[in-house]
Amino acid sequence: MNREKKMTTEPMRRLVLFGGTPPLLHAAIHAQKHGIEVRVVSEEMHLEEDVNQGRSLRCCLDGEGVGYQDVEELDPEILRPWVDGRTVGLSIHPVWIFRREVIDLFGGRLFNFHAARLPLDRGAGAYSWRILMGERRGGISIHVLDEGIDTGDLVMQKCIDFPQSCRIPEDYFRIDIPLRNQLVAEFIDAMISGDPLERRAQDYTQSTYWPRLNTPLQGFIDWRWSSEEIERFVCAFDSPYAGASTYRRGKVVHLRGGERLNGSFHPFQAGLVFRITNRRLYVATRDGVLIINDVVDEGGLPMTDKMRLGDRFYTPQSQLDDALSVRPVYTATGVKAGY
Repeated sequence: MNREKKMTTEPMRRLVLFGGTPPLLHAAIHAQKHGIEVRVVSEEMHLEEDVNQGRSLRCCLDGEGVGYQDVEELDPEILRPWVDGRTVGLSIHPVWIFRREVIDLFGGRLFNFHAARLPLDRGAGAYSWRILMGERRGGISIHVLDEGIDTGDLVMQKCIDFPQSCRIPEDYFRIDIPLRNQLVAEFIDAMISGDPLERRAQDYTQSTYWPRLNTPLQGFIDWRWSSEEIERFVCAFDSPYAGASTYRRGKVVHLRGGERLNGSFHPFQAGLVFRITNRRLYVATRDGVLIINDVVDEGGLPMTDKMRLGDRFYTPQSQLDDALSVRPVYTATGVKAGY
């Protein structure tokens, strides 16, 4: 049984936010409206990311008058002037692993937001992994930040049962983002009031961990999979991502809008386009049919109208081996292919 205890804090007067994404912007605006001093610590990748209808995080923070620092590494000396006994730190999808010196600086008042139902789905890429697994129950959590990966005591959590209509990550985000914003606002309100928070230890025996995903490096279809496995894979890398990858006539293409039908084909027919109706491609798999609505090239240009009957989608074994062996590493300057 998980232990529970009360966590009491002095009312917050200053908030340091780490990372990026729309919930961080929402947190900054919500706290600032309540008279809290806000400072954002971020990096180039997150600052240039679209967080509000084509506007970057940097642009939005400037527009709201929220101060921020663009750093490659977390240096305790940069943070020290901002941290006292009434400062709270909240990490939201950061690229950094927090070192002990930074954690200690906040004296137990450093927290992490995680878009999953901890202790399940520690790590990253939660919704893509859950689409691959066919799992529709998710959640969002805020926990005390420690040196582990999403391992600290939980202080707030919401569970979410996603409807059958959710098929691609964008569908999940449409439901999930307002709930993320709500939970972040509730956390900030609790920190402002100084109300005690329940701390609940995570049960390690129930935990799962999934590493970060990167669509260009890992999103390659193995046409030996079943129709269901391919459909889930295509959905997992669909919007807002570039789409699952494969080859057509020697060039990489991205597929979106996968839908599965029953059928019976030989494995050698897998990947062949056998019917085109209303710009929808009917593709054979070893145990059925995959309908593809959208094909684009590596530059994002439409390819669906260029497809012909008898075209074959395929993925070289070397590309599949690379997709399985690579481990993307996200840094302040971008993505690196670690192995």
